[in-house]
Amino acid sequence: FPSHDSLLLSDLLWVIHKLYNTTQSLSVNPGLLIENLRSKSIRLINPSLQTIGDIIASDNTELINRLLRCGMTRALHTLLLRSLYVKEIIWIFSNLAVENLGSEYIVESPGLLLDIISQTPSIDLYFTLSNLAVRGNNNVINALIRCGCGIILVRGLTHTGQIIRTICLEGIDALLKKGGHV
Repeated sequence: FPSHDSLLLSDLLWVIHKLYNTTQSLSVNPGLLIENLRSKSIRLINPSLQTIGDIIASDNTELINRLLRCGMTRALHTLLLRSLYVKEIIWIFSNLAVENLGSEYIVESPGLLLDIISQTPSIDLYFTLSNLAVRGNNNVINALIRCGCGIILVRGLTHTGQIIRTICLEGIDALLKKGGHV
């Protein structure tokens, strides 16, 4: 679509979002969603990000893998660095870790873990790091340890919320069992 049709494209993306959200069986073009994450237009980013979030939250492993292969991690990383939609992006990464999908993409993207750490509010960060630790393989665990994620989870033990302390303990436990140290 030419740039002067961005309003039409935005409407189309919202229709795709609503249809996918309703049916979860709609065939979605991952390339279209990723391309629009790279857009400068919030009108195009919003529905694309919402649809990707819905896809990640669903059990559509095939579509999630297609999004990952189309460069979703890199596009979300770029969007994160622009300080837009930090909470939404972190939850997408956290949900990828919970589903045990995409963890490799997260740790293989240069600097992504460090940028997640620097950009994320602490409560969301604890959830994300713990999910990555609990579900991650050896490569993920080693990347978490190298980035100092264990220390961040230990700091989370001082949080006033019991749920946060429990989540941090689960993450620390996983790092110790799988990686040998925090």
